[in-house]
Amino acid sequence: MNKHIMVDLEFLAHTPNGVVVAIGAVKFDPEKPIETWQSFYTCIDWHKYDPVFFECDDETLLWWDNQSEKVKQQLDGTVHPVSATLDFQKFAKDVEFFWSNHPVADEAKLIYMANKLLKQQPSWSYRASSDFYTMYKIYADVVWDQMDDETDMHNALNDAMHAAKHVAKIVSVKGLSALGRRNK
Repeated sequence: MNKHIMVDLEFLAHTPNGVVVAIGAVKFDPEKPIETWQSFYTCIDWHKYDPVFFECDDETLLWWDNQSEKVKQQLDGTVHPVSATLDFQKFAKDVEFFWSNHPVADEAKLIYMANKLLKQQPSWSYRASSDFYTMYKIYADVVWDQMDDETDMHNALNDAMHAAKHVAKIVSVKGLSALGRRNK
């Protein structure tokens, strides 16, 4: 059973209440073949957020202006933020390891969305919070494989899958099989 989840978001502000335009996630077991992993991807209609509770910032909007058309497609989402958050909550339910680049960024945004849009707590435990960036730095000697196609960068699902593959590689190279089991 896939008890790990790797999450990547694309957003319009770096704050916890920043508008999220895409959620990419991969449920995985770092010791199992990639064929057993499950994915989640949704692009959100960012015009449907309530500006009282969610914000965009000029610096991030400028960053988006400088991206390729392929990356900008994520800004054309059609899924309502409430539906996207509810679907993600179901996908992430009961995971034991909730990986993101920085829990204070991506995970904080998803918790904020659950609180504001659904009036509920996230479907995963706060104990599941796992910082991929820290793991990457600690095991910097494990070579980070480049994406097959660099134009896939900044796509939430592709970035989440790439990071999940790196966790699996670290587990394999460093013999971290205990990483698959966390005491509750």
